[in-house]
Amino acid sequence: MKNYLVYLTLSLFVTNFISSSIGMASDREDELSTGRRSTKHSHDRIDEQKQKKRLKTTGGGSSSTIFSDEVDEEELEEELLASNQVYANPIFDAAAKYLLASDEIRLEFIKLFSKESDIVSTELLDNSLNPLRKLTQARNFLKDKKHIDLIKKIKQQNDVGHIRVQTLGNRSVWDNIENGGAFLSDLSKVFDDLKDSFPPLERHSQLDVVCRLTNGSYALVEVQVAPQNYWDNRALSYAAAFYGNQLKRGGDWEKLEKVIAINLLGGERKHWTNTPNEIVRHYKFISEVGEQRHEIDTLQLIQYNLLSAEISSVEDISFREWLEFWTKADEMTEQDVSHLTTKSVKDAYERVKVKDFPESVLKDYAKQQDEYARYSQHVRQEVEEAQQKALEEGIKRGKKAEKVETVLKLLEIGISDDKIMQATQIKPKKLEKLKRKRLEGKL
Repeated sequence: MKNYLVYLTLSLFVTNFISSSIGMASDREDELSTGRRSTKHSHDRIDEQKQKKRLKTTGGGSSSTIFSDEVDEEELEEELLASNQVYANPIFDAAAKYLLASDEIRLEFIKLFSKESDIVSTELLDNSLNPLRKLTQARNFLKDKKHIDLIKKIKQQNDVGHIRVQTLGNRSVWDNIENGGAFLSDLSKVFDDLKDSFPPLERHSQLDVVCRLTNGSYALVEVQVAPQNYWDNRALSYAAAFYGNQLKRGGDWEKLEKVIAINLLGGERKHWTNTPNEIVRHYKFISEVGEQRHEIDTLQLIQYNLLSAEISSVEDISFREWLEFWTKADEMTEQDVSHLTTKSVKDAYERVKVKDFPESVLKDYAKQQDEYARYSQHVRQEVEEAQQKALEEGIKRGKKAEKVETVLKLLEIGISDDKIMQATQIKPKKLEKLKRKRLEGKL
């Protein structure tokens, strides 16, 4: 059987692996800021004709609409660059994640929206509570194709004796490292698990932002555009699962930290149909038995309705400007922003300037804006159809009411039943019912 001799130096593999696994990562902010675009960008919505080209209607005369996936991504970016849009719409996933990747902006946002005003810093995490920025080197090492290919070769060896690790000594002599082959063989068995346990740098997760606060609490942020059935159940499920997952880190029950889930509810359709102008809902565990009131605040869900018509009436200037940022940033001009008073909000606007987006963020944002524009057009079409249906139903009911009124007047002046049925086309049973209600004083 052919022997495979693996010559490795500690500096190239073993030392690299150990140092990469425990090393501090380079700042994610620097990685995101590479490849920024300097071309002039736009603010007008993608024009309606181009949107109609991306909509397909199925069925003869049917009003059901489906979205076409055949959209050129470069064309979307060009359309965005050709418009007058200065600031991105922050409710889109790409813009929200990029915005809250900024330490300073994220801190001010979390302080206000989590109602934890005493915190002094936040740290981005993945959904497994791993600090994203401290894992960059280990992540890059484990995802490196050269290392993956090498591990595959090691896995192919059934005999550990066929694997050797050697270092070049001072006398240019190769020295064997004792148990080096066994170490690499064992490493190859868990390499895939290690690789999969490290989150990707771009968090393609259900939660937009997860961070640890200086007081030990955790804040989860999710922006929701389209209303969903059972949204509260889903949001609470995310928060509860995250709360319980803290135990996976080996912590004791007494060390479970507070989890605050923040939901920003935007889009076009109302999320709270029963109280559409309510701005904030803050859920906690509260016991109210008799005169006793007790509260458990270790799991909280705070929701903000970005569609409320009362936002402009909010007295707290900072809170109002933040809410308006999430609501209409893409409609603002630089002159509009210059009149704002909250520094963190101004910084947020600066952060979501379309012309300053990194290439990857711009690409994702342009695609999401296009999808939302098509969704919005679909929503408007549904609303128009519902309004037309309501109008037709109203006319139908009006005619029915007029017929009843005519029948009652004919009965009042003593016209016979046969002549009433002949004149109004009312059915005998319906006429008898009206006559009975008339005699009972119900009409």
